[in-house]
Amino acid sequence: MQADTITTAYRSDPTVFDPRMDPFDYEQYCALILRNAGWDAQATKQSGDQGADVIAQKEGVKIVVQCKLYSGTVGNAAVQQVYTAKTHRGAQAALVVTNSTFSASAREAAATTGVYLIHHAQLADTADEVFRHFKYS
Repeated sequence: MQADTITTAYRSDPTVFDPRMDPFDYEQYCALILRNAGWDAQATKQSGDQGADVIAQKEGVKIVVQCKLYSGTVGNAAVQQVYTAKTHRGAQAALVVTNSTFSASAREAAATTGVYLIHHAQLADTADEVFRHFKYS
């Protein structure tokens, strides 16, 4: 006798990380992490965002975040785009957040531009570090 198996299709949920999630839901997920850390954070509209997927503010400190839900390596184009968004939006800091890893060229570009390259598990702590640096310096 064969056991009956029920298969349900995966449904993306921006409140729970899953590598299969929709990329826009990943942006919403990153914004939620920041909101839970005390930031006023919103995902931008899906096009024309000038490299900022999430814009967050806290007591006059603004950060821009590019969110990369990848199975591969995140390259330096993400660094260039979020650095441009930082300038365009008048933010104090720019972050590229991923569930994956960064290429050597992305790390080199980040080292010269000051862009933070982090895993989403580090997002709240890194944002708070940025806040303390700019708020109290």
